Amino acid sequence: MDIEKMKNTVVLKNLPSNIVDEAIVILKPNIKLKSLNLSDNKKSKKNKEKNTKDTKKYIINEAEMIISNYLSNIENEKRKISKINKKMETKYKRVRTLALFFCILFFASCLIR
Repeated sequence: MDIEKMKNTVVLKNLPSNIVDEAIVILKPNIKLKSLNLSDNKKSKKNKEKNTKDTKKYIINEAEMIISNYLSNIENEKRKISKINKKMETKYKRVRTLALFFCILFFASCLIR
């Protein structure tokens, strides 16, 4: 990989997820963040260093939030599918018992005639 491409990537490790172990987030090029400090009057080296640290934390937090939202959406879809499967299983059991009942009635009516 080029060093230029690596500047726009963030690697997230130790995510609180059972599915994702490590994530690589590629940032959009040429996007500048607004300053996170409310007071822009003081511009010293310490503030600039804190700003860069804050922006890095902000980027990482935003990426983690996006990934966690994506994972929660996947888990919600799995829950919905499992609910649908349970409904289908109950309907299948009902139909099976009805079919068995009608089969027994049919053989009984054949024997009576």
